Amino acid sequence: MIAPSCPSLLKRKLDLKNIHFISANKIVVPSPPVIEPPADNIVNINNATKDSIVAAIKGTGIKGTTVDKLINLRSRKPYKNIDELASDLKLTLKVKEKLQKKIEDGKIRFL
Repeated sequence: MIAPSCPSLLKRKLDLKNIHFISANKIVVPSPPVIEPPADNIVNINNATKDSIVAAIKGTGIKGTTVDKLINLRSRKPYKNIDELASDLKLTLKVKEKLQKKIEDGKIRFL
């Protein structure tokens, strides 16, 4: 058994069961999951946080509730293009055009 410390009574019990205690100073703490930062500040619709998506689509007319719906739907299948997204979210032509401009400007992407 390897641990930072071992009380003497526990050490004695381990010795009786032929389990040897090895003292170690290093404590391994699991690291939190790594969230990949967007490349060149491009927000990937399929894995970005709600705040990132809201910031990236600002000015398109898409509200927070629609972003919530997008996040729920993308968990079932990732979006490959703007047509799939617009269809699932029932976006108007004007909103779709604004999103297309964001894609062309390098603000958002799908994969």
